[in-house]
Amino acid sequence: MGSKDNSETRTVSEVVETVLEETDGEEVVVADLQDAFASKSYGPLLLVPSLIAISPVGAIPLVPTVLGVLIFCISLQLSLGRKSPWLPKRLRERGVQRQKLEQANKKIKPYLEKGEKVLRPRLHKLFTPPLLNGIGILCALLALAMPPLEVLPGAVFVPAAALCCISAALTNEDGVVLLLGATISVLGGFAIWRWLAG
Repeated sequence: MGSKDNSETRTVSEVVETVLEETDGEEVVVADLQDAFASKSYGPLLLVPSLIAISPVGAIPLVPTVLGVLIFCISLQLSLGRKSPWLPKRLRERGVQRQKLEQANKKIKPYLEKGEKVLRPRLHKLFTPPLLNGIGILCALLALAMPPLEVLPGAVFVPAAALCCISAALTNEDGVVLLLGATISVLGGFAIWRWLAG
């Protein structure tokens, strides 16, 4: 994550637009996402599935589970310090219908553009090992929470929102937004635990 390249300086909305523009076919599959950003940055690779999870597409049954598995695989490799992630063929062939993804992008784009106005490089030390490895572990834990939370209406939004903040922070090396994502993780997890226990 040291020197920045083109993928790391893109805004959040530009990352999504890149996926839609640089792919073709009726489905946007994981392989398209990986080919667009592989060996450049973990940020965009985590950001796109996280955004899908909080979009209307994330309400489709089993989609949060598939996205959770994908995010877990990527996050685990980030935690281990791999330069770029490897994904199994079966997972690379999973996808989302382009039409649904485009519709979801239209709905969330105004919010993305508002949010990305606050994104800028800050607190760079948070994005260096071993803290960077810790970010990968946190993302992996959030991803593991997504499949079981799918049975609770709206609960997946909590880990997905935290992952969106963290992956956007990785993309722009914004430590303040990273801390926001970590805060959402803790408070959201506590709220869900209290709800289940009560």
